Amino acid sequence: MSSPKGKPIRVGSAWMAKSNRTGHDYVSLLINTPDGDLRVNAVQNEEQRGGQTFSIIPFVQSGDQQPDASGGLSLVA
Repeated sequence: MSSPKGKPIRVGSAWMAKSNRTGHDYVSLLINTPDGDLRVNAVQNEEQRGGQTFSIIPFVQSGDQQPDASGGLSLVA
């Protein structure tokens, strides 16, 4: 598997969970990259809900620039 920029990545682990706040299912992922491990969540928006596609939510640290909303990754179960 590779990133959108062509770097090799590996999903180290993935598990389904349910949000305590919304009650919606999401997938929690540990992604191994050459630059280090990333922990991300993948959720379903209104159009995806009930299907098998989840969108990865990027975590942004304080002071980091928000990523372009037109880019990103999707996970298809």
